[in-house]
Amino acid sequence: MEHCVKNKLTKILKVLLACIPRPLPVGRTAMDVFATTTLETFGLPSTTSYKAALYQMILSTKSYLISPVYLAIEMKKAETKQTAFMLDREIRQQQKAAEQTNTANAVKQQEQANAPKETSQAV
Repeated sequence: MEHCVKNKLTKILKVLLACIPRPLPVGRTAMDVFATTTLETFGLPSTTSYKAALYQMILSTKSYLISPVYLAIEMKKAETKQTAFMLDREIRQQQKAAEQTNTANAVKQQEQANAPKETSQAV
């Protein structure tokens, strides 16, 4: 129980400290530790792709000081936008396929309606 409380307080303290802007890390090891800590503090996977995205955000920043919470919020926002983009693309593809099917069915019905009708004549 005491260990659980200590872990929760440690996590809260990490999040609060992440709100304070700090100088960007210098050096490969410092950058890796910064990225890993930032991602883990906010429950994001510490994978290569997430680190690459974080590094891109750092590259695009104009300030020497940055808040890890800002980076985490931007990461989550980008993740949400990517999911929304993929879902929107799926819906558009489904709509396009449905329209093509409807068009093909309409053409087929039109051809059937315009086809000469066979009449059976007795000889």
